[in-house]
Amino acid sequence: MADESKSSQRKASVNRRSYLKATAGAAGIAAFGLNAAAAADYEEIVVGEGETYSVYLGDGETLENVLIDVSASGAGYSINADGDGWAIRNVGVRGTFDSHSNDSQITLNTPSSDSSGVVENVYLPGASSPGHSYDGAKGIYVFRDHAGEILIRNVNIKRMQDNGIYASSPGHDASDANGGIVRVENSYFEANATANIRLGTTGSYAQNCVLKDCLDRGFWAYYENPEIRNCDIFGSNVADILLGGNTYEKQNYAEVTAENSRWETVEHGGSSNALHGSSDGTPQDRMPEGCPTSPEAAAAGNASSDGTSNSDSTDGTDDESALPQGDFPLTVSTDGDLAEYVVELDAEDVTAGEGADTHDHDYQDRAFERNGNWYVHGYTAGGSETFQVAGGEILRLGAAQGSPLFTADGQRLDTEAVDSISSIPDEEGDADSGSDSDTEHTNRVVVDGTQTDDVSTYKFTVSGTVESDPEGTTLIDGGSDWDTIEDNVSEDSVVGIVSEGEDAYVYSGKVTSMVIRGNATVTIQNE
Repeated sequence: MADESKSSQRKASVNRRSYLKATAGAAGIAAFGLNAAAAADYEEIVVGEGETYSVYLGDGETLENVLIDVSASGAGYSINADGDGWAIRNVGVRGTFDSHSNDSQITLNTPSSDSSGVVENVYLPGASSPGHSYDGAKGIYVFRDHAGEILIRNVNIKRMQDNGIYASSPGHDASDANGGIVRVENSYFEANATANIRLGTTGSYAQNCVLKDCLDRGFWAYYENPEIRNCDIFGSNVADILLGGNTYEKQNYAEVTAENSRWETVEHGGSSNALHGSSDGTPQDRMPEGCPTSPEAAAAGNASSDGTSNSDSTDGTDDESALPQGDFPLTVSTDGDLAEYVVELDAEDVTAGEGADTHDHDYQDRAFERNGNWYVHGYTAGGSETFQVAGGEILRLGAAQGSPLFTADGQRLDTEAVDSISSIPDEEGDADSGSDSDTEHTNRVVVDGTQTDDVSTYKFTVSGTVESDPEGTTLIDGGSDWDTIEDNVSEDSVVGIVSEGEDAYVYSGKVTSMVIRGNATVTIQNE
């Protein structure tokens, strides 16, 4: 999406669907037509199917300690802050967008040079099927006439169909662009589309942030000379750092000043761009201190008002030795490789939430009760899955394969400090860890590139053997040049590329690893 004025951006948003009105301020939150359920430390707003939860903040108003559930089909949210002294604090979004939509986002503005606003401790999960759309949802958008200072800290933004933070517009050379400053601190961005962070005014900066696996540009200095301080930027498809561009004349002179930061690739989009500084080593995937790792942790306010964690940790993570009890979110994730995880709990109830694939198939993510205890079991590869625990505690956790990461109530769990489990006991208490004894090719993997405009590469391995399935492999109108590249199929692994078609394979055993670069979808079918 090109730089827009406030009026045109708002018009594009409002015309998408009728909004449900809500106000926030000293009186709190009033939600019309929504199911609002109180939680222990925050207000929970459950948005109905096809509805949008909207909040408008003016001078001195605050939205805080709110969990917005958009799990229903077509549900969305819109938070707009315009004035001086407003705050968006401790806000978590549960569920993901199920369509490419421009009407669900946070928009910000301060109208005068001496005005300010703050966004802190916010978790935004993005779209269920991340992809690129210039008309798609953004995490945070700053209007062109922003004139003061906006501080954004301790936010976790993932899988937006446009930018994670789109804050370059105040640097536009149009008459209504007021050159406001945007400061981004202690935040985590992953797999957003156009850019993870996009800034465009001198004085703006990203500090102690991680910008991972952007579909296009990790950090985009659109205009002027924004800064990068102690940031890790990596895995971007176009460039980790992009300077300027060729849309506006002013982009030719965009610069970046980098200090104590790490990145891999740089691209100059204009004729006179400059990068001041050099990479300070290999980028690290880390969670900045105080950054929420689940919507529940954000809504409950697990980061203090000065942007630091409420724990005593000093290394950027929470105390790994303490196990939460009572009501808490449990999140399982990986850095990319396939993992099969198992958790045993003594609990009143456990339910699958954001990111969990609960459809009935062999790679289902599920929570169930057996032999008097609750079990969480599933598979993840490069994503995260959250389960909500009620009245419980963790007894054992572990993995049948891979190296999953466990986070509970915002705390990274140390698997060495917890009793281990690698399989689900059957009804009689015996372990049932499954079998890899299949020798016939009765299982299938299909990599589908027909629902996206980009090119995707993939690699997977199986515990048995694998071969191509010509009958299931298809092309649309003969495919593209990319589809003429022959996929590499060995005894137990495949490396391939797909553009305008579907690649199908049959195999025995289990899929033991799966890595996708791009937006192709993968279907695993087991007999």
